[in-house]
Amino acid sequence: MTSYIIKSILCSGILLLIYHLFLEKEKMHRFNRFYLIGSLLFALVIPMLTIELESEPIRESSSAYNIPLQNFITDMPIVHKETRVAKNIDLFEYLPVGIYALVACLLLFRFSNNLTSVLLRRKNKRIIPYQGAKLVLLPENTITYTFLDHIFIGEKDFDQKLIEKEILTHELAHVHQRHSLDVLFIELVQILFWYNPLIFFYKKAIQLNHEFLADDAVLSKYHNPKSYQLLLLDKALHTRQTSLTSSFNYSITKKRLAMMNKTTNFLISRVKQTGIVILVTCMTFLFSTREIVAQKEKVKNAANTFTVTRVEGVTTKQFDEYEATLKKMITTRIGRDGKKYTHYSMMDNAMVKKLDIIFRSMSEEQKTKATKVPFIPMLPIPEVTRPTQAQLDEWQNSKKFGVWLDERRISNAELKKYKPSDFDYYFISKLEKNAINYGKHYFQIGLSTPENFKAWQETRTPLTAIPD
Repeated sequence: MTSYIIKSILCSGILLLIYHLFLEKEKMHRFNRFYLIGSLLFALVIPMLTIELESEPIRESSSAYNIPLQNFITDMPIVHKETRVAKNIDLFEYLPVGIYALVACLLLFRFSNNLTSVLLRRKNKRIIPYQGAKLVLLPENTITYTFLDHIFIGEKDFDQKLIEKEILTHELAHVHQRHSLDVLFIELVQILFWYNPLIFFYKKAIQLNHEFLADDAVLSKYHNPKSYQLLLLDKALHTRQTSLTSSFNYSITKKRLAMMNKTTNFLISRVKQTGIVILVTCMTFLFSTREIVAQKEKVKNAANTFTVTRVEGVTTKQFDEYEATLKKMITTRIGRDGKKYTHYSMMDNAMVKKLDIIFRSMSEEQKTKATKVPFIPMLPIPEVTRPTQAQLDEWQNSKKFGVWLDERRISNAELKKYKPSDFDYYFISKLEKNAINYGKHYFQIGLSTPENFKAWQETRTPLTAIPD
């Protein structure tokens, strides 16, 4: 989560800086409007994405066989060293969540209060349809402002026809271009992602861009920049507005007045727009999570080819050693459910490897007579298999799952600290009713970190010649 917050803030900061340096001063306001909304969404979403990249092929032995002993010992539970987990709830663990929720609720209350305030101003007021909008006539003397498709104006000024035509055109531009939807969007984003201080500056940039667009609509109709600028300066001294509304007197600054006399070079604007698209594409790789997936290439060579070249198979001594070793480790018993269970005692990897190569070197006749066990011949080492985030969330249920990480028992709550890419392998086994931990949980989850998984593969690589 910390990584996501840092990446999203950095990404939004870079994109906002690019806007102020290269786009804000250019008269391409429609492009800028979608850039501001799109770049903010981009900064919030891209750090969540995972891009898989393929590395150079890794040579994988076609005979690299392995299977965890847990997978074939079905009648007995796996004995792990369990670590004691404190039962007391650590309140500090939930403190960040509590702070986030508290601030979000306060911002939501403020938003709801502002929204209610605007909507209630329509109640019991004269409403007049006007060119696709609705004029809401207020009894008090007020500055003209817009919310959704409603334009709020003073009733007295309207009846006396004191509302300038440029002002109505300006407010109609806010209505027809649906600027209120942008404002509502940025307010909701600020509630959910309040920890990103740059959202406030996005909000200011978006609202100023709205004023640029509305000013363009006025100038394209009346073609008198100087007269309109004087009108702006006159109206700038009037009252303030609610933050959710598009108001005529918002941010009357040198930037807004200067923009009216500015012309745009078509070639420069196209070059900048193209450059922005390329830059955003590059930032996709910079701020997304990259996961390198190795291509696996099976190679046949002397180290992994187990073709038997001796027709006679293994010697009598080797065959007897194979049989004697297995008979010592195999026991059978009748379970409480009346079923017959076969139990295989644990043996070290070196012995498993030796029995494996002896069996592979046998003739077909010897293999027919030999004792069969589920782990000889050694099975292929599984490929990298990562759990999904949904599985990690489900496994936090301690009443259903017992969790081991690298052969060490961990508490289910510890899974909150991990993400799927932290593991290279996992397996799920169902506990039999006669297992020691049956009733405490019913499924056993085994997780392996990349380091442990690699070491596991190396220790289970089959032999190519029978040792003495």
